[in-house]
Amino acid sequence: MKKNIIKILLSTILCCSLLLLSGCTNVVTVSIDEIGEQLKSQINTKNMELGNDKSLRRYFGINANDLEDYILYIPKSNMDVDEILIAKVKDESQVDSIEDSIESRVNRQLESFSGYGVEQTALLENYELKINGKYIFYAVGENAEQIKETYKDIIKK
Repeated sequence: MKKNIIKILLSTILCCSLLLLSGCTNVVTVSIDEIGEQLKSQINTKNMELGNDKSLRRYFGINANDLEDYILYIPKSNMDVDEILIAKVKDESQVDSIEDSIESRVNRQLESFSGYGVEQTALLENYELKINGKYIFYAVGENAEQIKETYKDIIKK
């Protein structure tokens, strides 16, 4: 009798623990298109234009076929550094290589603007990078932190 009560009690505790822990996961279910649409409606993209597969490879060295989906805003001018990349990788093991590509991009930009682009350098040094499972968010610009917060709000919905 005591063994049955103990088994029931332990089973109940295990089930409750699993239920509580399952609510702690950060699984994003919003599509990249939905994130892009909501971001575009809430941020200023006047210094940026929508990028494509070619610009993804040119600026970041990332092959679009390696990603499940992405949205990219690139600078309209060579003198601007404002850009946004939101990518969903096919497998979480790809996150580190995409992060390395982003950091390489920032370092190349810092070298380009070194010595004369004081404002650009300051923006680049304060870039925002956030990783949520298979999703990678990167932004550079005056409002990069605000854009990151907007992104975080969108993916929480």
